[in-house]
Amino acid sequence: MYKGYRITKKYSEWMYHRVQRAYRKGDFQRVAPKINMLFISTYRRVFAYFDGDEPVAWLALDRRRNWKCWCVAQVYVQPEFRGQGIATKLYKVVVNDQRIVLATGISHTEYSMGLWRNFVKNKTFNIYAVDFKNLDLVADVVVVDDMLHSTLDVYHPYTEKKDVRLIALRKENGIRRSNTRSSIAGRVRDRERSVHQHR
Repeated sequence: MYKGYRITKKYSEWMYHRVQRAYRKGDFQRVAPKINMLFISTYRRVFAYFDGDEPVAWLALDRRRNWKCWCVAQVYVQPEFRGQGIATKLYKVVVNDQRIVLATGISHTEYSMGLWRNFVKNKTFNIYAVDFKNLDLVADVVVVDDMLHSTLDVYHPYTEKKDVRLIALRKENGIRRSNTRSSIAGRVRDRERSVHQHR
């Protein structure tokens, strides 16, 4: 069973300094109380929760060239601020307020897997499994025995043939069952471009 990987202290510290640098330069926009969106680069945004001038939690997103959706690169909450629902607040700002189509990254920590499991269980967002190598492959996601289940294998080692991610959409963006595949594919990337050009 896939148990996820651990965020190293080195990587979390590197992200902390990137966030601090952007904040001090003024490369940010206030999007909610205590939450700023920081502009790291053309294809990276970080939504950070601040305690005063200190970033204490963040949700870092990457976007592939010519894609519409953003992928989670890292979600992290400083140990002394955990258990307050801050990570969930960041996700809600991104998906609900900013109307971003959000996808899981290629790797998962045990913590992030728990977050997405709770999102499905609590119906926080509309969540689907999508194979980024074949956008016609879309499936529902449910929680059974406190585990995520889908007809697509979500937590699997990356291969050249499949790249299954979870995506989260605002619940207000209700997608008709008969049009699920085309609607979701259009939110992930432009269908005119080959799905094989992103690597």
